[in-house]
Amino acid sequence: RTQSVLKKSEKIEHKKLSEEINLKVEGRNLLRLLTRFPENVEEAATRYAPNILCTYLFELAQSFNLFYQKLSILKAEDDAKDFRLQLTDTVGLTLKKGLHLLGIAAPERM
Repeated sequence: RTQSVLKKSEKIEHKKLSEEINLKVEGRNLLRLLTRFPENVEEAATRYAPNILCTYLFELAQSFNLFYQKLSILKAEDDAKDFRLQLTDTVGLTLKKGLHLLGIAAPERM
């Protein structure tokens, strides 16, 4: 889904975003999950437990799905749109990295 949204957008502009963007609960939850990626990878590696990473990636996908359902990404105002597109891109990259670590190729489209 992340790749589909990004392809529909004209392009992602990587610019400094204003701190005044009203971040909804779904967005905050998604950001919190993204910051936990390194610790989940480390714990999964240390404990030889890939299920830890699997569970994390599942939670991240669920959180993004809720974010996608609740908030308009492509029809949002400029600053919010840019932020949401960057967040979408980051989620997609994180899922792809996590799946790669598990030896699973991430599909470009579902």
